[in-house]
Amino acid sequence: MEPEPPTQGRTAAILVTLAEAAISAVPIVGGPVATLLTAGVGGVVNRRLTDWFAELARDVDQLAARVDELQPERLADSDAFADAVMTAARIVEKTSQQEKLDALRNAVVNSVLPRAPDADYRASFFAIVDDLTPTHLRLLMLLDNAQSYFDARTELLLPEPGPSATAYELVAAALPKLLGDEFADKFFADLSRNGLVSTDSLRATMVSDRSWYRATSAYGRYFLAFIAEPVVPE
Repeated sequence: MEPEPPTQGRTAAILVTLAEAAISAVPIVGGPVATLLTAGVGGVVNRRLTDWFAELARDVDQLAARVDELQPERLADSDAFADAVMTAARIVEKTSQQEKLDALRNAVVNSVLPRAPDADYRASFFAIVDDLTPTHLRLLMLLDNAQSYFDARTELLLPEPGPSATAYELVAAALPKLLGDEFADKFFADLSRNGLVSTDSLRATMVSDRSWYRATSAYGRYFLAFIAEPVVPE
């Protein structure tokens, strides 16, 4: 079912204002042909933004009863919330990939929760979401917690690690499309470039005490927490 535009409630009103600002920033420039083409793309982007804002409004409303920071009067005066929404919206304009759209919604909410990262970390994390693909994100989650990754995907079978097993075995079982043509190494190199992993390559041994160990850096784990579903008290 398509989400309804956020048109009710104070939270929705705040998001409508931000959505209108984001949508109005979609450029329409050039001659007649360019204008027609850009307007067509702009229509797709507008719908994407509208849907994303509707889903964000739903998420905020569901959590607002338990989180003071998500009360409408707090959000209306929150620079962190406005910054996060507008930064995320610029990335939403450029992607239709659901995993990234979900990560961006989570990141906006996590930007205003207690113990949220400071502004520099938030800006850095949003830039990483913009830079990476869903495959990068899946690979990072796999390297962070192989057991959890496979538990969430019951159609996959977690391989039993031998004494010198490497991450390639995990990739083969979890992300087989990455194998061949050095794709896996390329995607891993992008994670390494962003400081998200703690091992030098996928060829490093990934076994500790007969189980797969965590190969994300502290920064990588902080990033994953930022884009994960918000954790709030019951």
